[in-house]
Amino acid sequence: MSAYEYLRGQLKDNIAQGKRQLVGFDFSFGFPTGFLSSLVGAQNTRFLWKWFFDEILDDHENSNNRFLVADKINSLCNGIGPFWGCPVNLKLPNLPAKGTECKEHDFPKFRLCEQFTAGATCLEALYYRGGRLADFTRFAILTSFSSGIW
Repeated sequence: MSAYEYLRGQLKDNIAQGKRQLVGFDFSFGFPTGFLSSLVGAQNTRFLWKWFFDEILDDHENSNNRFLVADKINSLCNGIGPFWGCPVNLKLPNLPAKGTECKEHDFPKFRLCEQFTAGATCLEALYYRGGRLADFTRFAILTSFSSGIW
């Protein structure tokens, strides 16, 4: 049983028993200003989570298409980026290897909360230390949790 399946089962059991629960997730829930409406055409975060749920393929062996999804997102944006970072042997037309290659993509490097945080890493860095690639899959899981849990 995966951690996702276990957690979903526990949450549903608690709801069935009338118990209150609070679950915290340790990853960023948002993107820089303008990203949400640019990608899904609305200011509703659940639309973004649903978009990730529909686009990301992630199996129990941790095989996934997250770099391809980042490449697709970048293809929908102006300029180069905003996402960057991938394995050296993976060459995708819209996913630069380094952040210094990103330019003119219309999004700030940091969200407002990170502009005041020393040592913050940008959300668009996918592969290297501090990278947020796994967050793509986590957004997809949130969509699944949201149907019938909250």
